[in-house]
Amino acid sequence: VKVPANYVALTHEADKILKATTEKGVGLVDTIGDTLIPPIFHRVSWEIGRSFATVGILNKEGIFDFNGNWLVPALYDQVRASSSDSLFFVINQ
Repeated sequence: VKVPANYVALTHEADKILKATTEKGVGLVDTIGDTLIPPIFHRVSWEIGRSFATVGILNKEGIFDFNGNWLVPALYDQVRASSSDSLFFVINQ
């Protein structure tokens, strides 16, 4: 496993995906050391087989993909993906 030493902690998520914790936040990296989700979020929730994660920052949720793009900006109280990965549900309370 080749992972940069600037992480406070690395925890195994699945297969070749690791949750990376830095002093700035949490994200996801692969076992080669490539950043999938930058470690800047307060919370990251990822499901096996998906190329994006639900992220939390400043008490809001969004969807961030492994290419560094926002699929849904972190402006909502809750965000959920459908089983097809092409439809997202957002909730503001």
